[in-house]
Amino acid sequence: MFTLTGDSGGMATHAELAAQLLRECARFFRAVGPQQEGGQADMTAFAETCEVVADLVIKDPAAELSVDSFQEQPPA
Repeated sequence: MFTLTGDSGGMATHAELAAQLLRECARFFRAVGPQQEGGQADMTAFAETCEVVADLVIKDPAAELSVDSFQEQPPA
């Protein structure tokens, strides 16, 4: 069950909510990864991405980043 907690005196900010949701997604991907034939690496990558973005949202919710840095790379 998801429980929202906030650091702002009982109130949660949108950034805190987003970070908690992303961390829950990461836990989900890590839990289902071993059940996916050949897909565990993808699930692990999704989990790691969610965790990194959760940290970014909390550290600086208004920060900007280059969209180019998230463009899909062609397979090697």
